[in-house]
Amino acid sequence: MRTMTDIEWFWAWWRQGRQFGHDPANGTTRLAFDPEDVGWRRELAATWETMGFDVLLDGIGNVVGRVGAPPYVLVGSHTDTVPHAGDFDGVLGVLAGMVVARRWHGEQAGLLLVDWSCEESSRFGISTVGSRAATGALTEQQLSARDADGISLRTAAANAFGYGSRPVFSIGQECIVAALELHIEQGRELVVSDVPVAVVSGIAAPQRWRLELQGEANHSGSTAMADRRDALALAAEVVRRVEQQSWEWESRGLRSTVANLEVTPGVANVVPAVTRLLIDVRAQSLSGLKTYRDDLQAFVDGAAQKRRMRWTWTTLSEEPPGELDARIRKHMADIVTRNGFQAITLPSWPSHDSLPLSRVVPTGMLFVRNTSGVSHHPGEMPRSADIAVGLDVFCQLAERVAREKI
Repeated sequence: MRTMTDIEWFWAWWRQGRQFGHDPANGTTRLAFDPEDVGWRRELAATWETMGFDVLLDGIGNVVGRVGAPPYVLVGSHTDTVPHAGDFDGVLGVLAGMVVARRWHGEQAGLLLVDWSCEESSRFGISTVGSRAATGALTEQQLSARDADGISLRTAAANAFGYGSRPVFSIGQECIVAALELHIEQGRELVVSDVPVAVVSGIAAPQRWRLELQGEANHSGSTAMADRRDALALAAEVVRRVEQQSWEWESRGLRSTVANLEVTPGVANVVPAVTRLLIDVRAQSLSGLKTYRDDLQAFVDGAAQKRRMRWTWTTLSEEPPGELDARIRKHMADIVTRNGFQAITLPSWPSHDSLPLSRVVPTGMLFVRNTSGVSHHPGEMPRSADIAVGLDVFCQLAERVAREKI
């Protein structure tokens, strides 16, 4: 019987994963700790055991397969999704790790294959939970975060995977030479450049801020315009300002979005008393982030004073950007060139598990072209030929890193 090629094997497992949460009309929904997420993780754990791995499904939901002896090369990504997602974000990296394992000889180093838990922030507002836990960066405050149903992250993980009674995989207890991740590009730079893969230089620091604007409720019919302290009207000014700043700052390595508005009391005959804004900012440098934040806060303060209103600012999450390992980037560029392609370098605006990993182990990331340019959407569309290139480069990279210990 003919042995399947790597790309054939990839597609077979890609179809297998779609059994967990895929809806042809609405994309794939596999939220962290939900039955679809738990089912796919248990399926992977069982499969990796048949591939010869010693497998741990830990208390936070990380699936960790181990083969060979240290020092280890760590490969992987995540399989949880946002609601109504595509089928490649994260999944590509986990299946790429399985292709590496399929080729692995292990003479130079052992291999750790990981499906990180709860990478997406869509359920609890906290991203990269599994890799944070593994690197010791998951805080008690983050574990107390709640979803829309009031279930805490801690409770969801305990119910699904036994958090609190089952051990959590720890990077600090391992001898790891490097952590590597393959991911679709979540933009259009590779489409514009017409190349199949790119070396990732670093990962933008994700910031989440809660801005509360405090006005005064009053009757929407009887209150004269001069007497109003309308929290929603002020919020509209802030939304516009954030959009304008994002246009101005993009070339300087920063993008910002008002992702959510909550209005109180939110009824037709009352001037809005309180508005809460959730602001998402992605920054390539800490200095730029500080200047941007200072500018935005000065604008809010001035606009609030004109309307005789108060405001409060809460930092939900704030962390520095991550520069990926220069030695791994050099290896990656060399391999891409040797395979006959132009080696271009791109930053990653979205966050990934490689960000917390980059703070504790040498980390590298490779992008694969996504022809649609969209992500977190069923329209994710990497070409099979580009995936094949990415898999080949990624396998060669893992083998070289293992051989040369970076």
